[in-house]
Amino acid sequence: VQIIYNHDKIEFLHNGNHFTEKDIRGLINQISSKEVDEGEVSTRTGRFGTGFLTTHLLSKEVYISGRLTNNQGCFHFLLNRNATDNDHFYRLQRESNKCFDDSIRVLSYLGEDEFQTKFTYNLNEKGKDTAKIGLHCLDELIPITQLFNEQIESVIVIENGKTKTFSKSLIQAHESCSINEWGITTLINGNIDTSLKAYVQIDGQFDACI
Repeated sequence: VQIIYNHDKIEFLHNGNHFTEKDIRGLINQISSKEVDEGEVSTRTGRFGTGFLTTHLLSKEVYISGRLTNNQGCFHFLLNRNATDNDHFYRLQRESNKCFDDSIRVLSYLGEDEFQTKFTYNLNEKGKDTAKIGLHCLDELIPITQLFNEQIESVIVIENGKTKTFSKSLIQAHESCSINEWGITTLINGNIDTSLKAYVQIDGQFDACI
């Protein structure tokens, strides 16, 4: 995961799974794609439910770029939630769906970059304040999130030129007591800022961390 903050804009990028068309339609039409068809296996964490909706605290207009699964093409469109009433909201949904359809092409809008999913938020004054609070909270939240989410290997936060990297590594697995020992490291501009150990016990029903 990479987060880039430059005063009046914040970008969220990742190199995980690509989108299905159902993901995008659910995101535009504000229907969680966690509600998969019977028998369909979900391989994503989150799947654009209420977690994504909270990002509208940053901006109600979000530019989304990415790839569709199974080589169905690449896209870049504006998801606009800046509605004044229900009718306006419906019109904006239709516009976003059309913009998504019209944008699909073979070549990626993100070039050959490692990160092929990107959300871009242009920030007003309220959005800037929200972004600053959120970035401050990440110092405590990211290490815990990494421990309990196997999909997230590292998070890079670039804030006005300063690079902060959060990473984890498995030190040892104690199979006799089902405890995994992890190293949690935070680098600032390549230098170690914080280095911690965490012990996660897994008993099949619950995960607990020290």
